[in-house]
Amino acid sequence: MLDDLILHDLKNPLSGITGSIGLFLDGTLGPISEEQQKYLINIDFSARKLALLLMELSSINNAEQGELIINKTSFPAREFEKELVWIRQLAGKEDKTIAVAIDNNLTVRADKELTLMAIEDLLLNAVKQVDRGGQVSFNIKKEKDGALFEITTAGDGIPQAYASKVFDKDFRAEHPELKLKTSAGLGLYFCKLALGAQGGRIGVEGARFYYSLPAGRQGLPQ
Repeated sequence: MLDDLILHDLKNPLSGITGSIGLFLDGTLGPISEEQQKYLINIDFSARKLALLLMELSSINNAEQGELIINKTSFPAREFEKELVWIRQLAGKEDKTIAVAIDNNLTVRADKELTLMAIEDLLLNAVKQVDRGGQVSFNIKKEKDGALFEITTAGDGIPQAYASKVFDKDFRAEHPELKLKTSAGLGLYFCKLALGAQGGRIGVEGARFYYSLPAGRQGLPQ
């Protein structure tokens, strides 16, 4: 595993890349051609995915050393939706869609950054699994005294025999016969660590990944 300081040093220039690309795409630096826009968008997607991987590696490294810092706040679950625009755009490039349904009245108490990273990882994996023209469903709804997150695709998904093993660190390398369209092992391992550290639970039933986190209350001190 890479040293956390090295990961941090790698993350900084990536932030500069995505920030600079944003200045071109929003017109701040002047007009660009349609062809230039297409390539800039591809670069932006790649940089964002690499940044996500680096942050996951850093979090895994910290969690395994007992140094993962959890910063819980209370916020509306709806706030996650605006953070997913880039993934929905990425899916759209392949004529795939992400249908989002979030309870407007639900407040979540969680580490927002870690939880968002888990959402992004699961959605990116789900998008890879569906065929062109397919759809991924992402829902957040109230569940007893918590919030239930669900990411679902069509198809059979993960066989029940692998339902617990799929979250193991080296799952993808150990079980290539499943022929997943993504190297899911490391990302799902991160999701288990990040959500477990917040008191959540994660699982899979076929093509439905789900996890729960404690619900928060509006007005709770941040």
